[in-house]
Amino acid sequence: MSGRLETVVLEAADPESLAAFYARVLGWPVTRMDGRWVDIADDATRLSFQQAPGHEPPRWPDPASSMQFHLDIEVADIAAAEPEMLAMGARRLSAGPEGTGGDGFRVYADPAGHPFCLVRADRVDPPGTGALGRLGTVVVEAQDPAALAGFYSTLLGVPVTYDGGDWVDVGDTLPQRLSFQHAPGHEPPRWPDPSSSMQFHLDIEVVDVEAAQSQVLALGAARLPGGSATEEARGEREPDGTGFRVYADPAGHPFCLVWG
Repeated sequence: MSGRLETVVLEAADPESLAAFYARVLGWPVTRMDGRWVDIADDATRLSFQQAPGHEPPRWPDPASSMQFHLDIEVADIAAAEPEMLAMGARRLSAGPEGTGGDGFRVYADPAGHPFCLVRADRVDPPGTGALGRLGTVVVEAQDPAALAGFYSTLLGVPVTYDGGDWVDVGDTLPQRLSFQHAPGHEPPRWPDPSSSMQFHLDIEVVDVEAAQSQVLALGAARLPGGSATEEARGEREPDGTGFRVYADPAGHPFCLVWG
């Protein structure tokens, strides 16, 4: 099976503001804006921001509040990048171990409250881009990161490229690279329960949704309520040859199979 990771979608009460934050951090232009949904993208990778009224951010590092995911943003100099991040509305959460070379990191909350990390790395910013950093990977929490990595490795048709026990990578480069981090006691969101913010989801593009659905269910996913057919039946969406269905992966994170 070889779905394609189309976008990573972050929830926010104000998607335009959150998109503007990451557009400045990554140096990516806004490519779509329709009020409830905003995209930013470079040539290969996209981040999307979806309006979620009443969005409740995770309370990291409160162990009772799973953060579900975070973005690792690589910078050449953490101390130099931090002041502008803070000026744009980020908050510092933790200093991190700050080792040498690429091992140092600090943890922040973005303006919507989602944790993200600045990670020290060499040769981050190509001249002239104006970016503060580069998106290194999208990190997904799981009690069993190897099992969840295996699910997405099969779904996306990309290999496991690193397995350190508590951290597993699939794929070599964005946009088909994901990382999975051990989170003891991880509690998945209870989507579509409005009192449980899902924080993020992955949109995975497929050619044949029926064939793809059979495969993801066999791999341990679960079909969730909602989707384009539901919205069309309610008159909230016009049929246009595109669509989506909502699922939970084996760790409980919502994701969508999209087509068209």
